Formats: sequence, structure tokens, C-alpha cells
Amino acid sequence: MLAWMALVALLAAGAAEYWLYASMGELRIVTAIATFFGVFLTVMMAAALMGLMFLSSGTGHDAQVEDPLKDEVDID
Repeated sequence: MLAWMALVALLAAGAAEYWLYASMGELRIVTAIATFFGVFLTVMMAAALMGLMFLSSGTGHDAQVEDPLKDEVDID
């Protein structure tokens, strides 16, 4: 799953680089590298957190959590 998301992250980072180049012209190397890694790592972090959320839900860890305030919450 993360391998596919790495491909998506590469495509998103490439698209961001292309968009910046098309709208601003030539970029400095530091700007290009920072943009690439910023977009790539943001997409990968989102993929990892979503994967952990689905893993936690699928293995039953969420069902084991007890809510100590469930009797005190008034839903009116």
C-alpha cells in the first residue's frame, strides 16, 4: 500500500514542481528541492497515518478502548 502511495507522492511532487515552473519560470535548486521533499513527505505522512488508522480499526484495538465519560455526556 505504501509503495503505491510513494508513486502517488512522486507524481504529486512532480506536478507541483511543474506547476511552479510553469507559473514562475526557472526555480532555484533549493526551492525545487524543498518543494519536492515538502510535497512528497506530506503525502507519505498522510498515507502512513491513514494506514495506521485502518490497521488500528481492523485489528480491534479501537473496540478495546473504554470511554470513562460515556454515562456523563448529555446529548439533548
